[in-house]
Amino acid sequence: MKKLIAILTCTFLVLSGCSSSKDYERDTSQGKLEEITFEQFKNHSFAEGDAMVVLSQTTCSHCKIYKEDTIIPYLLEHNVTVYELNFTNEEDPKGAWVEVQEMLDGKFTGTPATLIVNGDELKETVTGEVTLDDFDDLVVEYQLDKKK
Repeated sequence: MKKLIAILTCTFLVLSGCSSSKDYERDTSQGKLEEITFEQFKNHSFAEGDAMVVLSQTTCSHCKIYKEDTIIPYLLEHNVTVYELNFTNEEDPKGAWVEVQEMLDGKFTGTPATLIVNGDELKETVTGEVTLDDFDDLVVEYQLDKKK
């Protein structure tokens, strides 16, 4: 009897430990990519709550591939707003770059970079292109596509 209880307890722990964080209703309507300025990024006026920001440059080939192969296809089926700060479109691209590096305490080393922010709090930084699966993992972790 003790063995049966131990086995059932272990089975329960294994199954409950493997539960997915996708245990919320996801919104599968189309999302959007919205460009923000450095000033909006700096004063956190672009979103409330957790938000995804992609730092990019027009001249960055990896940024273009990331946008075309991951972000845009993903947004077709997930209601997420991805905010893009494109340094190339800033009046002082180098100055904005340096300020962002300082704001992120060296956690930003190049583009593309994907950030999860909430106000002035940086929750996560991923540098480089992200696969569709990894992108989805970020969205799910922060429930950015939660149905309202």
